[in-house]
Amino acid sequence: MKKFFIVLLAAFVLAVINPTKSEATVVYDGAEVVKGQTGKMTFNKDI
Repeated sequence: MKKFFIVLLAAFVLAVINPTKSEATVVYDGAEVVKGQTGKMTFNKDI
């Protein structure tokens, strides 16, 4: 029982130290919006 408690405690400590990062993307009218963007660009011709 003592070993089980130690393993459970170690797993909890690792979960607190290394949390998984989730990144969300924002899509507006079919285009991804990024940080610092001030408007939406539409290109009608090749650049």
